[in-house]
Amino acid sequence: MNNESIIITGIINDKWREIYKYEEIIKNLRNEIKTNKKKLFNTCKHEWVFDFAEPFDSRCKYKCKFCNLPKNPHYI
Repeated sequence: MNNESIIITGIINDKWREIYKYEEIIKNLRNEIKTNKKKLFNTCKHEWVFDFAEPFDSRCKYKCKFCNLPKNPHYI
């Protein structure tokens, strides 16, 4: 391999490392969102309303008027 190929290979490897770093950041943010949704579900004074926008085969057709979470806590 010539010098240019070695440089390009290094750049490619750096970009892959950057992708893996951002994937880890996204995974952590999703976990934080999930944790916060669970906390919100336990603290909100829910008022359940039927969600007409949900498809007919939706698992949960009711959402909270205030926090917009589904009625079933297992679907959070």
